Amino acid sequence: QIFDLLGKITKRWIVASMEFRHAANFEAYPPRGLRFVRVGAWVKNNSAPQFTGDRPAQGWEAIAIMHSEIEKLRWNGGGIRAVWITDVERNNGHPTPKPLSLIQDWVRLFTDRDELICDPFMGSGTTGVACAKMGRNFVGIEVDSDYFDIACRRIREAYAQPDMFIEQPKSMEQTVML
Repeated sequence: QIFDLLGKITKRWIVASMEFRHAANFEAYPPRGLRFVRVGAWVKNNSAPQFTGDRPAQGWEAIAIMHSEIEKLRWNGGGIRAVWITDVERNNGHPTPKPLSLIQDWVRLFTDRDELICDPFMGSGTTGVACAKMGRNFVGIEVDSDYFDIACRRIREAYAQPDMFIEQPKSMEQTVML
């Protein structure tokens, strides 16, 4: 399992959005090398309705938050809640893109400048864009070549258009995408 592999190499946090049943399983069966910390929530203001109309729509996504077994817990959020409320992003070429504001918040809370962030399910590259804008090193992995191309384009654009109100980005040469 990918989380067992990540547990071998991570020095700090693993933050992953997923269906709530999967996140709950990590509490009972944490991946090797990781300790389960908690399940957070991403509340989606503009989530899709339940199209069948026979039950309520979900409206939120679970966030599995885990940490290396070896290192001491440390994050930049103080005592704030693990609840993020933001709109769903649409129309960037990927069926389930994450909002940049959400990922930038995770990058700010769970990492420090110059740390390496790995996204093994890179999709449209939102984590890479956040890393480019916030001075983090990035490794992204995506098996679908169409999404990989979208991610590469978006990350290149992020390096070409830095945000003057966010820490200056690292150079594109320090970003690895597979």
